[in-house]
Amino acid sequence: MLPGLVPPGEGTTDSDAVETIGGRLRAPPDHASAPLLTSAEVRVTLGAMARPTRFEHQRYMGDKRTQIVYDLDRYAEDPDVTAAVDDVLVAETFLAFGPDTIPEARNRGYRPYRS
Repeated sequence: MLPGLVPPGEGTTDSDAVETIGGRLRAPPDHASAPLLTSAEVRVTLGAMARPTRFEHQRYMGDKRTQIVYDLDRYAEDPDVTAAVDDVLVAETFLAFGPDTIPEARNRGYRPYRS
């Protein structure tokens, strides 16, 4: 485990907080010698749920070309979803929904991806 990071499910205190500086994470002052990590490195290191960078705070992403919405909770777990989402990101035909729900995606004419 990296210094200054807490496993999921354990509480944190102010001294355990990890701060973001210029898009990089820094350990708390008592671990000042710890290296700076990118969010991708933290995701890989801790085994946290992986998501595309632009959608790290979204659950659903739509493809404007096919009107299909993908559940990003399945990204990196389902190879078909991962390949489809990566294709949408490369083509830059993605859309986020607000509120971030399937009913809102359906309101906009999108249908859920079926694997």
